[in-house]
Amino acid sequence: MCLRWLLDNDHDEEGLVVLANLHGGGDVHNERAVNEYRDIKAAVLMERQEGERSYADMFKRYKKRLFIAMSAQAFAQLNGINVISYYVGCAYTRVRLCLLTNFRHLLCLSKLDGLVDKPFS
Repeated sequence: MCLRWLLDNDHDEEGLVVLANLHGGGDVHNERAVNEYRDIKAAVLMERQEGERSYADMFKRYKKRLFIAMSAQAFAQLNGINVISYYVGCAYTRVRLCLLTNFRHLLCLSKLDGLVDKPFS
């Protein structure tokens, strides 16, 4: 589970064990793990005091930031760059094979095939 969720829901011992495994090799008395635990717990308690933490509150408080972030993501999806990035490797491989095959045919037609030591593939 998420460390901040553990500390926010008062599972402090489990959160400290997670930090000890991460920083102290399992030692819950490790100085770095204990200091980070205190910092995260203090931040969680401060967030609790600020008030409600819901999606509705987030939309009210950060309307402009959310609009910019959501617009950027929508435009990224609409321009199709994700699809292009995903399939570009396959497309380049096919183009390369096609060009090499055509080059091989040109060599055969021009009777220069015997000059080439390695076959193209």
